[in-house]
Amino acid sequence: MSQIKIRKLEEMREVLLDPKADGPEDVYVMVRGQPNITVLLPGKIGREFTKTYGHYHNDDRAETYKVLFGCGKMLIQNREASDIQLLEMKAGDEVVVPEGYAHTMINTGDGPLVTVDDAPANAEESVNDYEPIRKKQGFGYYVVEGERGKVETVPNVHYH
Repeated sequence: MSQIKIRKLEEMREVLLDPKADGPEDVYVMVRGQPNITVLLPGKIGREFTKTYGHYHNDDRAETYKVLFGCGKMLIQNREASDIQLLEMKAGDEVVVPEGYAHTMINTGDGPLVTVDDAPANAEESVNDYEPIRKKQGFGYYVVEGERGKVETVPNVHYH
């Protein structure tokens, strides 16, 4: 049986570049079943593009995302944040998150970014580790709109 969860702006504040910034009330929708579907709505929270909260896996499995619609980025990083990569995502792409890496999706497009993934349907409760991301107020970088609409990254000061 599928479960639907809407991630609200208030839940996202603790991982944003500017926790007080304005943005859309609903940031993304997760449909947990087999397969899992994520719909990341377009927009910005302050200068930062909408994104998923992001997490590590406690079971250290790899995870594959297939992009059904839209475009954006996938930011991945290992636990030490010594390897941080910003990957392109567009309709038709498959993006593999390696074992041991945290990941967040960022919608840099004008419409929704829709993906399916191969995580277990109960992963939200059982194996997703959000705490390291919360403690550092997000990932090693924030993805923002720069001058003339260009996609840019801003380092997170909570990382060395």
